[in-house]
Amino acid sequence: MEMDEKVKSARTELAREVVGAGGLMAGLSDTLIDRVYVYPNNQVEIVWKVKDFCMEAA
Repeated sequence: MEMDEKVKSARTELAREVVGAGGLMAGLSDTLIDRVYVYPNNQVEIVWKVKDFCMEAA
């Protein structure tokens, strides 16, 4: 349970940093994004390093 709170707190802080930056800077994108796939039909798929980052950090 304690570990979950630490993880949640870290994700919340990271979410605040993203919002405060007004966009993704290189270092922050390296922290959040594992890889990006761009397909011929202009479809983009982002593989996040932090699973469910947007849902759990709120």
